[in-house]
Amino acid sequence: MSGGGDIQALVNYYARAGYARHIQTVCVEVLRKRTGDPTLQFWRTFGMILEGSYSEAIMQLEGLMGNREIELACVAACIHAHKMAKVVDEESVGDLEERMESEESGASEHALVQCATFYALVGGAEAWRAQSMAERVLQMSPNHRQARTLLGWIELGGGSGGGDDGRKVRRDGRILQPGG
Repeated sequence: MSGGGDIQALVNYYARAGYARHIQTVCVEVLRKRTGDPTLQFWRTFGMILEGSYSEAIMQLEGLMGNREIELACVAACIHAHKMAKVVDEESVGDLEERMESEESGASEHALVQCATFYALVGGAEAWRAQSMAERVLQMSPNHRQARTLLGWIELGGGSGGGDDGRKVRRDGRILQPGG
């Protein structure tokens, strides 16, 4: 479990399997060696959201929002956590949605991929954003491996629950090929 890709793969697996506590445990374990890694801190907080610790997750996410590489994902996760809470703070959600619009336009490829991965893993009504962001990254950098892989998962139904019709399968074949 040395590389960031290995850790992201575990996070993806545990999220799809519904193992919120495992996500947190893996991230905490790696954070002991890579102290202060904001991406790991984000995914640990994502585990809190999946577990239902919305207030704690929102506080953690607000502290991480200063980092450009994960700010977009943090804003998206904060919106999601607010909407999942028993009492929804509509004013905060509105402010965060405005911030999301402004941040998304100037986001880096890494920031877009992190946010798209978040949306793909939570699914639901906002899952279309995962596909949109991954496609945007591929427009900027056609051979971006993480974006291409994520888009493949989304199209195959691993992300937003895409269908199993022939059109999707043919499209997936094209997506998974370099330059697709």
